[in-house]
Amino acid sequence: LHSSFFFGVLGVVLLGSMCTQGDRQLPGLRASRCLLVSDEVMLEEYSSFKNLEIAFLTLIRLTTGDGWAGVMNHASSVSTDFPRQPNYLSQTTEALRLWNASSTSNWHLKTMYLEEARGWLPGCATREEMEYVRLERLVDCSAEGDPPFETACDGTCGSILSLLYIPIWIFVAQCAIVNLVVAVLIVKMR
Repeated sequence: LHSSFFFGVLGVVLLGSMCTQGDRQLPGLRASRCLLVSDEVMLEEYSSFKNLEIAFLTLIRLTTGDGWAGVMNHASSVSTDFPRQPNYLSQTTEALRLWNASSTSNWHLKTMYLEEARGWLPGCATREEMEYVRLERLVDCSAEGDPPFETACDGTCGSILSLLYIPIWIFVAQCAIVNLVVAVLIVKMR
């Protein structure tokens, strides 16, 4: 139990800022932070580390061996996995300005501008890249009730440490399960 709490908190600290599929439905400019993230980096909504509750569910899923490789693959995505072009931040902000200015009735045009922004900022974004876009007032990372554009943006990338974190968790959890099975067998054989 202690190890699951420790690993849950560690997962939230390491991977809590990663976007999930449900984050694209947030209202207003808060969704644009995760709209920039490509699907190959995005975690499933209920296989993430957004908060401690979902982290526990994710750890249970990882313990069963269900999709652990996919979670680890997404969670280990970092910005260096996706090459950047020269002047990519200015190009990204320009595409986002056009995306924000375009009418919602012309969905094809909005989608084209968003895809252009994703092309300039592929994969995931670091904290510094998200801060640049926030300071241009194109992404709002504030929580509900906070003043808009006042909260610093976290990056949307995972952590290379997840390549250690997930296998170590699986090993620890499997050892605990084996110990439980052995304890039950010993009690039953008496």
